[in-house]
Amino acid sequence: MTKRGYKASDYEYNVEMAKELLAEAGYPDGFSTTITTSGDDRKRIAEIIQANLMEVGITTEIDMLEWGTFIDMAMEGGHETLILGWTSNPDPDATLTPLYYSGNIGGFNFSRINDSKVDELIISAREELDLEERKAIYNEFHEYIMDQAPIVPLFVKNNVVGANAGLKGVELSPQGLWNIEKIHY
Repeated sequence: MTKRGYKASDYEYNVEMAKELLAEAGYPDGFSTTITTSGDDRKRIAEIIQANLMEVGITTEIDMLEWGTFIDMAMEGGHETLILGWTSNPDPDATLTPLYYSGNIGGFNFSRINDSKVDELIISAREELDLEERKAIYNEFHEYIMDQAPIVPLFVKNNVVGANAGLKGVELSPQGLWNIEKIHY
């Protein structure tokens, strides 16, 4: 399926395959880990993931932190796993460079991925002026990064917007943000 110019992928939820992969990796009886996060919504997500991981033998503890402490810890790499949201941007580079470029380790590259192919694809796509070629590079990036799985995307939140019919100048950006400066009756 293609959306917004890139190919969408899903990871299959398969408990038996997960158990087989854990055994192949040397963890036939699972292991223990900590999920670190902040906020009520992300806590609920962590609890669902905790229950799913339990099915394959992975025991998790959820560590809830205050937002500022959480972000500092995430940038420093002081986590095993974490749950965090990201606001999308119409240009893929505005998401991919902060999250995956090796030069951003210690910044928003929370997974701390340091992969020369990832860096090469990000730079190539950023410099490419031909939109079809750029799209092809981002599709290659997407296929590669989904196989590497330094980040597991869970969902894209839908923004629901309502406004009074008499309200003029209502605009919602591609990121789902309101431009309130133009709103008037």
